[in-house]
Amino acid sequence: MAVRLDSSGENEGHSGQYPVELTPPHTSSVGEPTPTSEESDGSPNPIGCQGGNDSSNNNITNAPTEELVSAIEDAVSSHIKTTSPLATCKTVQAIAKNNIARLTEEDIPSHRGLELRWNDMNACLTQEDARLTGSRIPIQSREPLRIVRRDIGIDYLHREGYPITARERLGNSLDISLRISTEGPSGPSGIPLSPKTGRVRKKRTGSARRQQSSRDANSDVQGPRRGRPSERGFSCSRCAIAKKRCVGDDINCCDACLKSPIYRHLCIKADFKDSRLLPHALYATRISTLIGNVAEFTPPNPTSVPIRIAISNGFDSQLDIELRRYVALDDDALTHTIFRGLDAGMEYPTARSTPFALKEGTLTREKIDVYCEKLASDMILRELKISTRNSLLNHIIAFAVTQINNEDVKARVEGLEIVRLALRFWAIQAIFFTYPWRIEKGGHLIGMFPLQLRGYWNGITLLPRLVNQELDRAFETRMDEIEKEVLEKLQAAIFKRHRDYWCSIFLSSFILLHSLERDTWNMSAWDYETRGRGPAAWPLRRTPSEYCAQNKYIADIIATHFKIVNQGSSPLKQNWKKPLNQQLLSDSLPARMFILSIQSDFNSSTSNYKSELEQPAKFARSDAQSLNYIYTKMLFAE
Repeated sequence: MAVRLDSSGENEGHSGQYPVELTPPHTSSVGEPTPTSEESDGSPNPIGCQGGNDSSNNNITNAPTEELVSAIEDAVSSHIKTTSPLATCKTVQAIAKNNIARLTEEDIPSHRGLELRWNDMNACLTQEDARLTGSRIPIQSREPLRIVRRDIGIDYLHREGYPITARERLGNSLDISLRISTEGPSGPSGIPLSPKTGRVRKKRTGSARRQQSSRDANSDVQGPRRGRPSERGFSCSRCAIAKKRCVGDDINCCDACLKSPIYRHLCIKADFKDSRLLPHALYATRISTLIGNVAEFTPPNPTSVPIRIAISNGFDSQLDIELRRYVALDDDALTHTIFRGLDAGMEYPTARSTPFALKEGTLTREKIDVYCEKLASDMILRELKISTRNSLLNHIIAFAVTQINNEDVKARVEGLEIVRLALRFWAIQAIFFTYPWRIEKGGHLIGMFPLQLRGYWNGITLLPRLVNQELDRAFETRMDEIEKEVLEKLQAAIFKRHRDYWCSIFLSSFILLHSLERDTWNMSAWDYETRGRGPAAWPLRRTPSEYCAQNKYIADIIATHFKIVNQGSSPLKQNWKKPLNQQLLSDSLPARMFILSIQSDFNSSTSNYKSELEQPAKFARSDAQSLNYIYTKMLFAE
C-alpha cells in the first residue's frame, strides 16, 4: 500500500488555514480496489490521488507541525514489518521531520497549524489490517522509504501572476510512499523474487548507461565519468579472456593481475590488432624517382603479341606477368645498382636495364597470395634439404606447411586460416633481400639477358628496374595488409577461448615472430648498406633502427599473449598425454606427434633445439639467418 501526503483540490472557507489530506491509494497491496474520493462523489479528479470535498471535511481539526510529523511516523511505522523495525522507524522519523520542518519554515512561517483528515485514513488502515490479518499474509518491506520531489512548475506560475499558497507548494513538493508486498514466489504482477534478498529480480540492461552516455554527449558540460573511479579505459587480455571487468589505472597493472604472481608481469592491453604503427613504405617511396622518369607509355599495337614473361625468386614457383613499354626521360636512370643478394656486399656492381613497366591489372592480391603460398612450400623444402641449422624452426614451419596442404580433415587442426596468412607473410620477407627477383622465361622479349658476374648474381637475368621496384612495392603493400589480417584473426582466436584453436595460435605466433626476425634482418641490412652513402640512400624519414624497435614491440605483445593463453607456463611443460590437453591439438594425431617430438628433444640431455635457442644472435650481413630465434624463443620461455 502507499501512504501519500497530498493537498486537496480546493480551499473552501479557509482563508488563513491550509488543510493537507492524507488520502489512501487507489489499490491496496494485495491488488483489490480501495474506495477513493473520486468514487464517492462522482466528480473528476484532475490531480491523481487528490481527494474531492465531501462531508468528511467537517471533521478536520487543526494540528501543529509536530503532530503532523508524529502522525506520518505512526501511520507508516505501524504497517512496516522488517527485520530491523527500530532502524526503519528512525529513518521514517528523520525523513518526515526534516522535510516537513524545511517546508514549513521556508514556505509558511506565519501559520503554525496544519489540518489533517483522519477519518478516511484510519478507516483505510483498519480495513487493510483486517484484510492482511485475516488472510495471514506476512508483510515485508520490499523497498525503503523514498522522498520524491514533484515540481509542477511553481516558479512558472509565480512568474505568470498566479497565487501560489504554501499548502499547494507543500502538497506538490512532498511524496512519501512505501511499497509493501507479500512474501511468496513472485512479486507484483507475477514478477519473480530473489530467494536471497526477497527483492524483485531486475534484468540488468545497458539502456540506462547508454541513455546517460547519450545525455552526456549532447550536453555542453561533461559530468564526471560514471562507474568506479578506478575503472580503466581499456581491458587487459587476462580480464578480456575471463570476461571480467578490468579495474585499475591506465598505467600500472590492473587489480586482478596485481594479485597474481603469474599475471602481474603479463598485464597487457587486450586490443593488439593495430600494433603496427609504422607501415612499410620503403619501396613505395623509392619508386617515385623511376615513375617520374616516365615520359609516356607507348600505345599498344593491336596486331602485336602481348609481352608476357615468367619470373621467380629462385624456386620452382613462378609468377606470370604482362609488361608494357614506355619512353624514359633519362636512360641513365634505368641502370641497376646491385647491392641485394647474399654475396653482393659493398661491391655494388651495375647492370643495364630497359624501359618496361607492369601492365595495369596484371598483378592482383589473389595472384600474390597464391604465389606466396607456393613460395613458402618451396622455401621450407629447400631448407630441409640443404640446411643443417635451425632445425627447430624448420620443424615447426614444415609442420605448418603440411597442415595447410593436408586434405585429410581428421589430421588437420582448427583455425588453419591464421596459419595460412602467417606463412604468406613469412614468404614475402624472403623476397626483398634473400631471394631477389629474376626472369625465368621471356627475357629476350624485353632485351634482358643473364649477367656475367662473379658470385651470387652470375647467370641471373634481372628484371627491368621499374618492373623490379613495382613488384617490391606491390608485395610490400600486401605484406602490411597480411600482417594486419594475421593480428586481427590471432586476437579473435585468443579471445574466443576455443581449446581446439591452441595449435593454430602457437603455429601462427611462431611464424609471425620468425617473420619479424627476418624483417629485422632486412632493416639491419639496409642500415648496413646505406650507412656511408649519404641521406639519399635511405628514402624514409624513419630510420631502419626505428623499424627494428617496432618489430621488437610487436614481438613482445605476441609472446605475452601466448603466455597468457598458456597461463604463464611454457608449452614444453605441459603433459600432452592427458586427454584434456589433447583437446588443444584438436585431437589430431599428427599434431600430437609434432608437439611430443619437440618436447622430447627439449627434455633430452643432447637436445639440438635447446642449444639453438640458447645460442646468442648477432646481425651478420652475409648470413640472412643470423637473427633467428631472437623473438621466437620467447614462446618457450618460463
